[in-house]
Amino acid sequence: MEQITKIHNGFIQPEMKIIYITHYTELYGANKSLLNLLSGLSSYDIDIHLVVPAAGKITEVAAAKNIPYTVIPFYNEIHVREKGNAGLITKIKETGKGMIKFLHNCYIVLKHSSFFKDCDIIHVNSSATFIGAYFAWRMKKPLIWHIREFGWADYRIKYNFGYAYFQYWLNKAVAIVAISKAIYNERVATARPRYKELIYNGIISHQALQHNKADLLHTLDTASTAPVFTFAIVGHINSEKNQMEALQAFHLLQQRSDKVRLMIVGTGADAYVQKLIDFTKAHHLEDKVTFTGFIEDIEAVYSSASCLLMCSKNEALGRVTIEAMSHGIPVIGFNAAGTKEIITDGYNGFLYDQGYHELSEKMLSLVDNKSQYASLIKHALDTVEKYTIEQCSASVYNLYLKCMQTSQG
Repeated sequence: MEQITKIHNGFIQPEMKIIYITHYTELYGANKSLLNLLSGLSSYDIDIHLVVPAAGKITEVAAAKNIPYTVIPFYNEIHVREKGNAGLITKIKETGKGMIKFLHNCYIVLKHSSFFKDCDIIHVNSSATFIGAYFAWRMKKPLIWHIREFGWADYRIKYNFGYAYFQYWLNKAVAIVAISKAIYNERVATARPRYKELIYNGIISHQALQHNKADLLHTLDTASTAPVFTFAIVGHINSEKNQMEALQAFHLLQQRSDKVRLMIVGTGADAYVQKLIDFTKAHHLEDKVTFTGFIEDIEAVYSSASCLLMCSKNEALGRVTIEAMSHGIPVIGFNAAGTKEIITDGYNGFLYDQGYHELSEKMLSLVDNKSQYASLIKHALDTVEKYTIEQCSASVYNLYLKCMQTSQG
């Protein structure tokens, strides 16, 4: 592609065409972060195009935001396994399905390669799909791979042809982006691409954050005087997100304070959801615990929550944690992975690692200590400054410049 240079904020910059590939169509964390990135990059001279495996919620949003997109029906070469070991029959079935997906993707690459002919960079949004690596290899385009998940620890994902197969293709990238130190250390540190970057997700615009600060900081003295103190746990309901620990902690807490409530926000595996409901009924918590199901407008949750609980032991970063903090909501999180990179215990939230008894004590301390609650809100808002859309997009754009220079050299 012939390069055109333009002036942006007083600096000469090349115009680029970048194709972004997402592995799914729902509006969960990875796609929300991608859309925020594209929003931030819209102020740069980048010709943006999104590739999706099917139409869905993300294409509806893309259309509303005038983001051009193309549907290319590829498969993700992964499978989800609830247990670490599988029997012979299961492994044979997994291998067979994996081969079918691989052959289908080979056909897709042959059929659609010309679509990538004029792009400068292919940017893949997740480690759950190989299709971007295949296109980049065939068309000899620079590949940037965004790693947003641990894989097995957080989603029970296995690669159809094993982890070594993923590493083989990962090492063909010119650059890798990790969304947290935890992800970098676990999945990126030993990889061999030329550029390996830690770039935190952009969760909120700088302007919106300043607006939230202005609205919230003058009300700190009355922040915890509401007649009901509502805890919320938000996300896909499964054992990895560990809603049961939140429920067990709340059961202890409500025996010591009658002003507390718990919202469990999201949908998930029927068996695990039923387990939570059964616990709620067995301990007569029906009037204090609310299962909201999926809520499209997450702002409604943040407007009614007093504190967020993050009980997952393997959060790649914790988008929900940062979202809550940006709305002036303190977070109590498990002291591991990405969560401990965001929360400093006693400064902008609380950390725990000794189970639901300790979690319950941390929850009680927030309910009872109004001055500490106000201090946590202030520091939480300050912390979010490093997770703005502008910071993320600027870092990614600088990475694009380095990759362009490498490919042209």
